[in-house]
Amino acid sequence: MKSKRFLGVSFYDHRLQLAEVELGKKPIVHALAEEETTVDLSTDAASLSADHPKVASLASEISALITRTNASANDISFTLPTNSSFITTMPVDPSLKDDALKEYIKWEVRQYFPDAGPKDFITDAYVLPSKQKDARLMFVVAVRRGMVAFLQKVASQLQLSLHIVDIDHFSTEKTLIANYPEIKKETVALVGVQHAGIDASLVKNHEMVDYRGYAGDQTSSLGSTIAQYLQYVKQKDEVGSLACIYLHGSHVPTDILPTLGSETGIETVLLNAFHTLTAAESVDKALAAESHRFAAAIGVALRGS
Repeated sequence: MKSKRFLGVSFYDHRLQLAEVELGKKPIVHALAEEETTVDLSTDAASLSADHPKVASLASEISALITRTNASANDISFTLPTNSSFITTMPVDPSLKDDALKEYIKWEVRQYFPDAGPKDFITDAYVLPSKQKDARLMFVVAVRRGMVAFLQKVASQLQLSLHIVDIDHFSTEKTLIANYPEIKKETVALVGVQHAGIDASLVKNHEMVDYRGYAGDQTSSLGSTIAQYLQYVKQKDEVGSLACIYLHGSHVPTDILPTLGSETGIETVLLNAFHTLTAAESVDKALAAESHRFAAAIGVALRGS
């Protein structure tokens, strides 16, 4: 397999994170970097477009990180903060198929954004495992088209090829699976802790089977929020017992780990992006030691394959 390098870029709290990953016989992370950014994808989401004045600013900021790390990839991917997009699960009539199903999902999205035009969002959906017979449970993600156009223009100004635009928590699942192959036959919880809120999902046999988001800064009440999610999870027949809880994100209070483990009775660890993945000598050692903060950027770069 011929190797190829990919850049992954993620955002949080007015900060920009970059990872460069070489995909070949064995993935290698060649660079990690972060810096402040003038772009806030969460608050600016509705106004971004290909001709937005911040295109040049973001392109310049990313270019500086590329220069600082000597990154050489020709392809770039972005992850969006979960609170910059519309993410939900919804029951859907099993009789809806193809175009009728797509139109129903678009209609549901418009109920949340009544002022948005019919083409303002790019939507994607897939069926979550469920034992319900009278309804399918759909996982739905809708991203503002203008925000994607904005990132496409940024990539163009950088003279890079735009590969993927994803959601940060779901790119992190790629990092989780790449580093912990032993969970292929297990069910684990993945919890992202950011200033804007908490994301929680279940990964069963390397596949996401559930997702819930909790808005607002809940760092101080992380334990109770996780307990709330676990209580909800217990009601799902498809789940079974959890083998581990993996934490990632910019606001994980690492001193809470022993407490979480004892309170939940479930092993709770920081997601280590280098548990299995190789870090090149060029990777900043201090940033590598906090790899749980870079899991989204690394994950979206890993999706280059």
